[in-house]
Amino acid sequence: MAYGAEHYETAVERSNYAVALALSGKQQEGEAELLHAMASQEKMPAPDFEILANFYQKFAQLKIAQGEAALALRWIDRIDQLPANPATPATLDLPWESELGTLRTAALVCAERWLEARAQGIATDAIVRRDRNPDAAVRVEVSLLRAVVSSHLDDAATTQQLTRVAVAELAVLPHPPARFLGLAQALKPQMQDSTPSFQLQRR
Repeated sequence: MAYGAEHYETAVERSNYAVALALSGKQQEGEAELLHAMASQEKMPAPDFEILANFYQKFAQLKIAQGEAALALRWIDRIDQLPANPATPATLDLPWESELGTLRTAALVCAERWLEARAQGIATDAIVRRDRNPDAAVRVEVSLLRAVVSSHLDDAATTQQLTRVAVAELAVLPHPPARFLGLAQALKPQMQDSTPSFQLQRR
């Protein structure tokens, strides 16, 4: 790493390496690297809170993947508690607010807190719709999560409607993350209806 072990650029590189380690099955090593990246940024004289939020987001996603919803929600709460950067007072602009809402919805789904997940999913979907240029992956994940939640609340009509939307959006998303495919698998019974066919590639 060219910038020195505790430089902020090194911390960003370390966080990406950490996620790759965790996804390759080396969970403990990956988490240790990510915690190191967080500590490096937190010790900066003027921490970049947007970078810290990204690190916390990654850690929460790892915890959701492990089924540790309570820990994921704690890290999401830490994002909420971060102050805005002086240079960017509106740190939680629409794109970031939608990402955070999607992350919280995913954690609530992981916790099987279905009513809270439905309310969070609806609120996040509204944020995505207000965004003039929404992130395609966020839009797809929100739709998938809302469909999964609806399927657990036995709302058949809404589930079918949300599933159609989610699958149609997923069909045109290049190289969807593995977690999207997991959500789609949970919706297979609802896909027997007139949902479009598609091919998915893991990344």
